[in-house]
Amino acid sequence: MDTLTPWEMGRIRDTRTRNAYADWLQTLHWDYILTVTFRKPRVDGIRANSLVWEALHNLNCSRAFLATERYKYAKDIHIHGLLAEQPGWLPGISLPWVIWERMHKLFGRSTCSLINSPGDVATYCSKYVTKAVSDYGFYGNRVFWEKLDKCE
Repeated sequence: MDTLTPWEMGRIRDTRTRNAYADWLQTLHWDYILTVTFRKPRVDGIRANSLVWEALHNLNCSRAFLATERYKYAKDIHIHGLLAEQPGWLPGISLPWVIWERMHKLFGRSTCSLINSPGDVATYCSKYVTKAVSDYGFYGNRVFWEKLDKCE
């Protein structure tokens, strides 16, 4: 049985980094909020995020923040994400129902919703980013993560 050192437990309980990520993510433009619940149980969050990103990238998603969350009483995971296209780049990101259909077909129960206000991102960040998610990643080319003051 694996046991954590006091230093590791402190890092898990420390919310400063997660709060900093949440604050930064709220300053960026986002188009959709995504949730993917896998049809078949998965335990490897990094691999699950990579599979979802590969599908999103094929749907012209320029960047995504994906975080896995473990179910409370099971080893299985599901994914929450913020998705964006790069303004001015063609082709643009697919419509939400196209993304939903692809995620549903590939992985299982999914949702993809438009972000209507900055409050939606704030709610997402406070709900998922700041709690102890298992694995998370920033996906997309580095240039798509730079802040575009001209487009906002």
